[in-house]
Amino acid sequence: MPSAKAANANLGTKIDRALEYLGKMTDQVGLVEHAKYHYPRKSEGYSVDDNARAYQVMLRLGKPGGVYLEFLKRAFSDDGFHNDLDFAGNWLDQPGYGEWFGRAISALGEGTKKGLGGDQAVCLQLIQQVLQEGINVDSIRNKAHVIWGISWYGKSETLLRNLADSLIEAFQAHSDSDWKWYESGLYYDNARLPLALFRAHVVSESQLYLKIAKESLDFLISRFYDPNADLFIFPGTNGWWKKHSPWALFDQQPLEAGSLIEACVECFKITADPQYHRWANLAWEWYEGKNLVKLSLVDDDSGGIRDGLHEDRDNLNEGAEAVLSYILAAVALNEIE
Repeated sequence: MPSAKAANANLGTKIDRALEYLGKMTDQVGLVEHAKYHYPRKSEGYSVDDNARAYQVMLRLGKPGGVYLEFLKRAFSDDGFHNDLDFAGNWLDQPGYGEWFGRAISALGEGTKKGLGGDQAVCLQLIQQVLQEGINVDSIRNKAHVIWGISWYGKSETLLRNLADSLIEAFQAHSDSDWKWYESGLYYDNARLPLALFRAHVVSESQLYLKIAKESLDFLISRFYDPNADLFIFPGTNGWWKKHSPWALFDQQPLEAGSLIEACVECFKITADPQYHRWANLAWEWYEGKNLVKLSLVDDDSGGIRDGLHEDRDNLNEGAEAVLSYILAAVALNEIE
């Protein structure tokens, strides 16, 4: 069991530094998706995935949505949302209900309660239009994102329960005595799933949602935490971790640490169990070098966050997803200090 450390000291300063970098990655269109080292690669365009998360950063820091909310408005269609916009201003995809749709709903739903000025009205209008057209999502991560957004909107508890119940069904279908999870593998953004059920519990007061959320989060921690090294090791993108198969150790992504921190913080706020505060601290230390490669992903010069960990080095590129995961995690930790 890790001890609570001062890894989260000066969180405000760290958030401010990362926000400066986020500003460098943002232009009049929105947040640029990729970077070459710490230079925005505008030629590779923009995504709803990242601009939705950037809007959530603004919401949680009490700032106007600005260009990020405008980007979500621009992406909206009666047939879902576009995701990929090129530098010339052309959508590269048809509107739809991929995971970017869930991220957009997650941010807009939160905006219906936390938005400043006219932002709340914009978010309400878009959410209401989406609900009129109907929500057509299949993947469990997409459902988890929608659960988060709808929980803030507050007028669709039936939809929230239906989506949460489908996560419960997935958990029950795949779980056994040694595997307490929603799928037959551990892939990406894993802790987003228990996080959604924690949020569903807050709205519905369902003890089943809380039970499964905690049970699955505990399973993640038991698999990711190495007690000998006293650090977290996340599944790598080069194969992930499929049940009964070898675990791919690399490339590890900042997204995993960020979502685990958010889930542990949410669990701590609900249960007041200090062990989740300690786990959140340890996952935060992963960013700062307490990881398998013993390298910090924080670029003190630029304020950005490295895109990931390879077996022998860190990825020197500093794209949008990495710094967003870091800021959202830092904001979450700051709530319980």
